[in-house]
Amino acid sequence: MLKRLEATKVRLAEVDKELLDENVMRDRKKFRDLNKEHANIEPIVEAYEKYLRLDSDLNDSVLRICEKTITEKAFHECNLKIIPRESICIAMYGGSGTIGKNALIDFDTTINQSVCAIYPNGFCDMRYLQFYMHFFRPNWMDYAAGSRKDPNINKIIINNTLFPLPPLTEQHRIVEKIEELMP
Repeated sequence: MLKRLEATKVRLAEVDKELLDENVMRDRKKFRDLNKEHANIEPIVEAYEKYLRLDSDLNDSVLRICEKTITEKAFHECNLKIIPRESICIAMYGGSGTIGKNALIDFDTTINQSVCAIYPNGFCDMRYLQFYMHFFRPNWMDYAAGSRKDPNINKIIINNTLFPLPPLTEQHRIVEKIEELMP
């Protein structure tokens, strides 16, 4: 998906350059076709550039608003899914400075491939799980791999992470105590 979006971004730059070409300006059909293509792909590229920034919003707390959006057209063309409110999003890319950063999402959203979402299921207090993920964050680098300068984790690693799961009432009590002790 991101390769396709990146190719669209490159194509937009090519179209912009072609539109400045005097020969293209003289060819009314070519000029019209390029303007039409530009009008179709520019909103997708703008949304893509905003969409890529979600992982920078993961701030190890509750994310209540994200000013960046993706258009309906880009949502459908990229076959994205809605991530439901109260999911926990975890950064998988970016090395030790970013891997494991997370946020409890307070609105429906969509994410890119560098973020993994854990959906609410009714058996786990999502604030409890987020506190645990925050506690566990230094351990993610033990699982990170890759040939890039900054190794990554993946969804399989996140899905296979074990965590203590006391009864729901105990999870609520733990969350209340942590929130009482943390400013």
